Amino acid sequence: MPLTELDKETQYKDIITRAQGNLVVVYFTAIWCGPCRQIAPAVANIATKHPNVEIMKVDVDRFKAIARAHTVSAIPTFVFMKGMKTVHTQTSPNPSELEGLIYKYSHSDTSGTSSSKKSGGPEGYSDITTLVTLPQVECLNEKESGSAKSILKNDGLTLESDVDEQLIISIPFDQNVRIHSMRIVPTHEKNKAPRTVKLYANQRDLGFDEAGDIEPTQTITITPEDYESGRFVQLRYVKFQNISSLVIFIEDNVGEEDVTALRRIALFGKTAEATNMSDLKKADGSKIGGG
Repeated sequence: MPLTELDKETQYKDIITRAQGNLVVVYFTAIWCGPCRQIAPAVANIATKHPNVEIMKVDVDRFKAIARAHTVSAIPTFVFMKGMKTVHTQTSPNPSELEGLIYKYSHSDTSGTSSSKKSGGPEGYSDITTLVTLPQVECLNEKESGSAKSILKNDGLTLESDVDEQLIISIPFDQNVRIHSMRIVPTHEKNKAPRTVKLYANQRDLGFDEAGDIEPTQTITITPEDYESGRFVQLRYVKFQNISSLVIFIEDNVGEEDVTALRRIALFGKTAEATNMSDLKKADGSKIGGG
């Protein structure tokens, strides 16, 4: 929705109440603030992209009591609220970081826990992204170094490809796991979201040439409808047992764009020792040991 500029102090509580628990971002600024002027067009643009999020612009000189209540000591400062509870405060973010935080907290409960983390993923499976050995994660063709680690940590940043649309992410685990399903969260530019995704179980240091020569463990095609629904992409569970590392090769994107962009990769499953054999299915979908 359009950016709301606070005109009188009574509006503050009215806007938060009107949001009915949805995210409200209180954007503290001032006319004389240079960084505020620089980010202002981006904030206005971001506001139009998130119809369920209210961004409230508050001039710290006009509304000093509200600024004091949030202990604002630098501007621009963005306070993320659900109801009357502050869930996050960020000073001087860049536009990409700001939008990532809006996505994160608009899809979370009041503690900032995403719905997939809160529920533990598909029934019976937990988020095993927490078992990734983050310092050893590598990504080929990422625009900004470390972006792949960021989307696995779910810290609100974005992973973008650089010279073309392809990405290869090498993911090691702290312990062996069994992967049941995954979810890829797009940015607001959903035409840049991954479409063809090839998975290689127990592979490391795979390059683009090798990825073209080696048969993937599974190839997934993700549609715009999948992204709209936010559904989990179920893997062939029997093929992803006792996994110490995983390579994700993003071959293209849904809009055939030159750049691929995504905000989050989450993996769901169990540790290797926690799996019941009755959970496993053959490639044709029948249970192992079943009649």
